[in-house]
Amino acid sequence: MTERGGGAESTPNGILDAAIDLFIERGFETVSMDAIAQGAGVAKGTLYYHFKSKEGIVDAIVERFILGAEAAFGAIVGDPSLEPLEKMKALIDKQTELYSASFSKLHRMKYIDIHLRTQKAMVERFAPYHAKIVEEGIAAGIWKSEYPLELCRITMAASSILLDPECYGPRSDKLVDAMIDLTARGLGVAPEALEWAYSALKN
Repeated sequence: MTERGGGAESTPNGILDAAIDLFIERGFETVSMDAIAQGAGVAKGTLYYHFKSKEGIVDAIVERFILGAEAAFGAIVGDPSLEPLEKMKALIDKQTELYSASFSKLHRMKYIDIHLRTQKAMVERFAPYHAKIVEEGIAAGIWKSEYPLELCRITMAASSILLDPECYGPRSDKLVDAMIDLTARGLGVAPEALEWAYSALKN
């Protein structure tokens, strides 16, 4: 068959995009590797060259989104022009954008434990970026916490479920207020000090 796409670099991404659409439409269990190859417009041999199984494709889908998020988060954390609270807001804004544009779509894939995979990845790999900002704030005397990474893991685990409409339902301002209160207590400040940073989460 004649393969479509823009070359070797675009082929894996094209396969992943086709697989996401098929998993959403038909469900993971019912979609075959042949169907994915056909949907991506590649030969079956090309598909198996890049991915050995559907499970491998799902792992690659999650990893692609995680790497994209890490690149964005790294730029925010490493920006010397931003104060810790500004970095916190920028990170929350970007994470909220990713939930809406990326992870929310992934969570519509049927009949696969995609929620658990993405939640675990977010807690393990996103929390350190938040913790780095918290540590900067502690060093600057803005916040106080003996457990910056652990606090970020807790809030990340909670938000990955409770603030994801595909997982828990419509987000409420009251739930966001509770998250702000929890984070503020963990940082030793009044909730009002963090409300601005969490504004993107409000409906």
